[in-house]
Amino acid sequence: YMGTVRRVSMVMGMLKSKFGDIMAREAVNGTMFLLRQLERTLFDGDENMLPEQMDGLEKLSTNAWGATALDDGYVSGYESDNCIDLRGAPLTEDHIADMVERLIAEPNYGRPSDLWLPTGPVKDLSKILYPKERYDLPAPANGMAGISISGISTPFGNIKLQPDIFIPDSTTASATGVGQGSLRPNAPVVGAPAAGAYAGGNTTYFAASDAGNYIYQIVACNKFGKSAPVTTAAVAGVAAADAVTIAVTDGGNDTAYYEVFRSDVNGTAATCRFIMKIARTGAAQTITDLNRFLPNCSKGYMLTQTSEVLKIKQLAPFTKIPLATIDTSVRWAQCLFLALQIQKPLQNGMFINIGKLETGAYA
Repeated sequence: YMGTVRRVSMVMGMLKSKFGDIMAREAVNGTMFLLRQLERTLFDGDENMLPEQMDGLEKLSTNAWGATALDDGYVSGYESDNCIDLRGAPLTEDHIADMVERLIAEPNYGRPSDLWLPTGPVKDLSKILYPKERYDLPAPANGMAGISISGISTPFGNIKLQPDIFIPDSTTASATGVGQGSLRPNAPVVGAPAAGAYAGGNTTYFAASDAGNYIYQIVACNKFGKSAPVTTAAVAGVAAADAVTIAVTDGGNDTAYYEVFRSDVNGTAATCRFIMKIARTGAAQTITDLNRFLPNCSKGYMLTQTSEVLKIKQLAPFTKIPLATIDTSVRWAQCLFLALQIQKPLQNGMFINIGKLETGAYA
């Protein structure tokens, strides 16, 4: 269930607006708001973080691939063959072909059709493939150079590329927070991070090339917004096979989960980028970083988009509900009632830690 309440004052309704019928305009605004929320939730929604959200593709898929809880708050599905970890390398057609082969082979028997990505990896694919083009002189028609990639042909079929601006990317934290100050969470109290040899039973992804110092930022989040980030002291001497732990105390005002940002190795706080989110488990808790996710990287979702694999089950039509008049305004609610269902999760795959191609602005 997702909904939004819209309101138009009677005075505004009586005025002539450049938008035309202001009631109709606000109904459109409400519809677009819901579609934006739904698009984001479809990929990374998690009801354990926000009970108001439905579980998205990532949560449903990774739990189906392996539901064993890991020390960093994630599940073993991220370590399955359905998930390819690029460890900061840019996405290439080779990676896409490898994923397709995994999904169609035994025991998955899938027919992947679409790869949903943030805009950056799609742009990088175009850059990677452009130098492979060869032309006979004269130059291409109308002198147009460059290459637009809408899909990748693999030995097992064509994969459509679907760039999506709503897939979460690794960005910086808002310095002043997000949302109304009285409703969003207060900033947490964060201890100094500590590094040491990992003694747990999971895999730590800190390798020799990751050795160095790191700075973290922690942001408290709820359905109303996000706090300003709290920057930690630098944790020194992180080595291969280590884990980093951070003690966090809830600052109050209904914190639901935390977002964790990390600097580049030996980087300043200005290089901190999002790496993961962790559900609040109590007034005080310890966040563990096993270097599963890298800063300044993104994720991609390869899907078998057929009704046998993916379904949106509509529980009721998109509904507009008039609300009681309690002041000099007209109010109504716009509501969606639906559920996302993955019926054959092994026929979908995911890329994590997709890095940026070091050309152009990123050279």
